[in-house]
Amino acid sequence: MVVYSSQDREFAEPVLEAYEERAGVEVLPKFDVQSSGTVGMANAIIAEKSRPRCHLFGNNEILNTLRLEGRGLLAAFRPSHAGDLAETSKGDVDLSVRGRAIAGDVDRGDGSVWRAQQARNSYIARYNPLEGPTRVYKVEGGRRARLDHADAPGDQRWHTLRITMRGRAITGYLDGP
Repeated sequence: MVVYSSQDREFAEPVLEAYEERAGVEVLPKFDVQSSGTVGMANAIIAEKSRPRCHLFGNNEILNTLRLEGRGLLAAFRPSHAGDLAETSKGDVDLSVRGRAIAGDVDRGDGSVWRAQQARNSYIARYNPLEGPTRVYKVEGGRRARLDHADAPGDQRWHTLRITMRGRAITGYLDGP
């Protein structure tokens, strides 16, 4: 199975190796490079559309995901062992993003999008030191509503934003558990 991953190799490799072990399939990862990032991988998928090579595209940029979906280049990934997963885990989320806000006069943050359904429905967590708090939003029909927020430092250090969602309960951490 060929995996294009935008996650840093040091974080993605243990996950891919565990999947390889559990599923019994060989995983051939291709990691992005800093100079082109997720955009470069999305462009590779577009260039390969007549002869696709990528089975799984793991990234953290919703706009490129939507761009590929709009071109009909994405399909749902359903592993053969999906039926073995516990029912409670199928919709649950545990994701992290690590970032450092160093530039930008209007916006200078990072975050995550999850449970995205087309461009108009999703959840968003974002950290922007220019705004102060870390915020969590729910987007329905293209309208964004803030669910909650927490104080966050307004600095240029590296921070890890982690979100867990079990059913409808969302928990966020900035540099926490």
